[in-house]
Amino acid sequence: MRNSNRKKSVLLNATRFFVLALCFTMVFAFALTSGNIGGVASAVESEKDGDATLGTANPIAGDHGKLTGVNFGYPGNAPDTTTWTFTETFDTIKSSSSNIQVYKDAGDTKMFIEENNVNNWNYGVSNAALAAQIHGVINFDLSGFVAQM
Repeated sequence: MRNSNRKKSVLLNATRFFVLALCFTMVFAFALTSGNIGGVASAVESEKDGDATLGTANPIAGDHGKLTGVNFGYPGNAPDTTTWTFTETFDTIKSSSSNIQVYKDAGDTKMFIEENNVNNWNYGVSNAALAAQIHGVINFDLSGFVAQM
């Protein structure tokens, strides 16, 4: 009788372990496969297989327009001024497929670019586990002034 109870106890413990492992596996698999893009207003997706490009990275100017010496206070009132600074913001510029470009290497994925969001510029692939690499470009227009400096 004791031997029978021991076998039942071992079998019960093994079953508990198996169920716990199965639950962990299901939660882990769900976490890997669910794609949470977060508060995406809308996304443009590309269904292309293999290497693909989505969007165009046209140059964008910030909230203050094209940068000039006036933004930096250049040349300044003091003749010995040697440094100038300016902080540009992009709080009113909306993300779109006309100002972001995404390129992906071969892989079984769909690319997306978030559109109409001024707080976050998101792009990526919808099935990242099967993607080789993804590259994104946002082209900021510095108007040549910074290069001249």
